[in-house]
Amino acid sequence: MANSSFSGTYPSSKYLLLSLLFLFLTGCATPYKSEGILGGFSETQLSENVFKVSFRGNEYTSMERAQDFVLFRCAELSRQNGYDYFVIVDEKSYNKISQYQTPAYSTTSGSVSPFGNSLHYSENTTFSGGQTITISCPNTTNTIHCFKNKPNTSGAIYDASLICKSIGSKYNINCSI
Repeated sequence: MANSSFSGTYPSSKYLLLSLLFLFLTGCATPYKSEGILGGFSETQLSENVFKVSFRGNEYTSMERAQDFVLFRCAELSRQNGYDYFVIVDEKSYNKISQYQTPAYSTTSGSVSPFGNSLHYSENTTFSGGQTITISCPNTTNTIHCFKNKPNTSGAIYDASLICKSIGSKYNINCSI
């Protein structure tokens, strides 16, 4: 009686290690921090008192959190530059959608059994992987105009100290100034 086993191709241990590292690094929402590989905030000064402020989250970050963090950064940036108030003159929020395909692999096993003057072979093949994974990451950008005194303008006027206090207490973060 002879038994034989056949194997297909398995994902490499390198792929498995990279997948586990990716899951470890992205296992939680993007924290409030300067932009890095996993997201965060960034800003560009457009004139003396006008700034473009952005926050990029990962797939575990809600749009609400991203919008709160960009608003918090607007308030923090206003205060750091000696301004007490700001007005949002342009606002954009969207989800960046990306997809990737998991590798497909198969496993085949079989056995050979004698039966009289002949041999009988049986085989089983299992296919795994090959799925499409969709990831949605929130991005939001505000262009703000900062003021030392409360401006006499229509629309929403934000008090930088109040925003720092309210959003800061919601997420347990402190304004840097």
